[in-house]
Amino acid sequence: QTLDISDIDASAFPIIKAKVLAVNAAGEPMSNLKPADFNVSEEGNVRKILSVTCQTQTFMNPVSTILVMDASGSMQARFLSLAKNAAHAWINAMPDGNSECAITAFNYSNFLIQDFTNDKLLLNSKVDNLFASGGTSYNAAFIDEQYGALLVSKNARNQKVIVIMTDGMSLTRT
Repeated sequence: QTLDISDIDASAFPIIKAKVLAVNAAGEPMSNLKPADFNVSEEGNVRKILSVTCQTQTFMNPVSTILVMDASGSMQARFLSLAKNAAHAWINAMPDGNSECAITAFNYSNFLIQDFTNDKLLLNSKVDNLFASGGTSYNAAFIDEQYGALLVSKNARNQKVIVIMTDGMSLTRT
């Protein structure tokens, strides 16, 4: 589940407005919310919620995501497992329709694990098959030929999003 609060507007203080995006565990927007579903407090004082208005439809522009997975030796065991879990969550939350995702991996080199697709089962299976070995090159992750994320993004159909999953350890090369 996700609850995201944004665009807080205090211009009519003491009345404050905000946009709230609530998504259930299946990734679907929750549009039947009411004031009783929320608690707001300020410095320990409970504040009254005057109203909640939900749009019946949420429009999300399609995105083209490149998941850049660190597959270097320092990612073995726990870190790779965490990165895989995050990748699965991203893929499963990807809206159906025109959004797409590609997966690359890197150590000293870069690898195209899966080109752009919206097939969630295929993407998840590719994530499951990742393994860690070798050193780390962030140039390989982003700019090196042939599958640096910035190069792969040239094939994107939608707004480009690059997500890197790494432990941040570059013991050998940058």
